[in-house]
Amino acid sequence: MVGSFPELSETFILDQITGLVERGHSVSIFAERGPSGTEVHPDVERFGLRRVTRYELLPSRFAERLRRWPQVWRPTLPHFRALDVLRFGRDAASLRLVWSASLVDGAGQFDIIQCHFGALGRKAVLLRDIGALRGKIVTAFHGEDVTTYPRRFSGNVYAPLFARGDLFLPVSERWNDALVSLGCPPKRIRVHHMGVGLRNFAPPPPDAPRLAAPRIVTVARLVEKKGIADAIRAVAGINANCEYVIAGDGPLRMELEELARAEGVADRVRFIGPRQRREIADLLRSATLFLAPSVTARDGDIEGIPVSIMEAMASALPVVSTRHSAIPELVADGASGFLVAEHDVGALRERLLLLISNAELCARMGAAGRRIVERDFDVDVLTSRLERTYQELVDGGGARN
Repeated sequence: MVGSFPELSETFILDQITGLVERGHSVSIFAERGPSGTEVHPDVERFGLRRVTRYELLPSRFAERLRRWPQVWRPTLPHFRALDVLRFGRDAASLRLVWSASLVDGAGQFDIIQCHFGALGRKAVLLRDIGALRGKIVTAFHGEDVTTYPRRFSGNVYAPLFARGDLFLPVSERWNDALVSLGCPPKRIRVHHMGVGLRNFAPPPPDAPRLAAPRIVTVARLVEKKGIADAIRAVAGINANCEYVIAGDGPLRMELEELARAEGVADRVRFIGPRQRREIADLLRSATLFLAPSVTARDGDIEGIPVSIMEAMASALPVVSTRHSAIPELVADGASGFLVAEHDVGALRERLLLLISNAELCARMGAAGRRIVERDFDVDVLTSRLERTYQELVDGGGARN
């Protein structure tokens, strides 16, 4: 169960799905909505994932849900239960639950219901409560679902999930602690990292041609928490010849392009838009270093552990980032890169200058980063571990107590 699918920026979910399929498991995908863009990764077609995906497509306005309600209503016990306002309150009164019930109609029994992000785990629990879904519910928490999402609601929005969910998989130790503080039972929590495919991201060969000017690369959605404005200001203060390439798209693109012009660096800051994974891999192999100056957004939104940093480290790139969220669990400050305080543009600039002028330091830090990813963030190893976790739940020896 996911929010949108297939999403170009969520390779960590796609890799988990394809890894399970490759291991012989039957996977069905239930998505609230379709992708935000037109491009998708080739693996979506290669594994035939569109054929096993259903979409909820809940109308945003209640009046439209009510008008189209006959299209999704079925005279079944789960659908009747989905309208029980006394038991399910706003979820029933808003028709959200009956719309969700239609999403999983006829899906039958699953061994595992894997939910990405807390809101989807909560939805799965309610669907199981009304008899629309059957199976063990496992919920991965990534970041925003632990911070800003719970604050939007009065009371504990996750109470049903924490009471009846079978297993919780935060992607970092930080989110493990945050879940406990929200009331999640510690015995049902197990940290499980997202990872990257080492076969997809590799260091450049030793004899690869070097660029005339150092290339700094960022791969990110252009939203506030990615800190791209700080990155542009840091690059603007560098007198040395260098190029800054930003791959990704988002609501702040025009604003950031204008900032680059205002800072006088539009000629060396390139916005190349969203790219397929193979294009990102090629871009990283051509880079000198990776820049990820994440910050806490004004609405409280923060990162989990950015997979883009894992991809850069797998490509043997040194990383300049911030002491933000769980990034210190991935980037070893002074060993595989540098971490500075959020919004410290001067410190960012200083670390960038140090790396673009020191090829030996870049190589040493890049090699250290690659070793960290090989040890802790290899998606193949992580998927095998997840498979064993699933089997323990199915066999009755899992964390549910």
